[in-house]
Amino acid sequence: MAGWCPNQGEQAIFNVVLDGTTRTANVQIGLWAGTASADETVVYTQADAVFTKVSATGLTEKTLSDGSWTVATDGSDVTTATYADQTFTAGAAVSSEAVNGYYIAMTEGGTKKILFIERDPVARSLNEGESYTIGLSITGE
Repeated sequence: MAGWCPNQGEQAIFNVVLDGTTRTANVQIGLWAGTASADETVVYTQADAVFTKVSATGLTEKTLSDGSWTVATDGSDVTTATYADQTFTAGAAVSSEAVNGYYIAMTEGGTKKILFIERDPVARSLNEGESYTIGLSITGE
């Protein structure tokens, strides 16, 4: 899957890295549902046909702890950040919960913002006991 950093994520990264804005918590990972038209204008507070956070039992956001990322450069100006696989398992009574991909969000300046979003090439529908695993590897060139 190929993902992107939406506009609000770019702004948040610049604010934290360049302007000294404080990031108030660890980043979170969550699942999203919506249409293939999600683009760089998507925002965390959106709740419509384009982007909606999945919040069914077992599929809610998880915290990605600071210091648990591995960041490495391969010597040719390619940097990759990796994190242990994250598995979401649909809980009791979950039926046909749509999942289109995942997002990484953080709170910056008192507002939660999407830093990175990735669309799964195949939309999924999860039922009780079914899992969705994300292998986190983000590469920048």
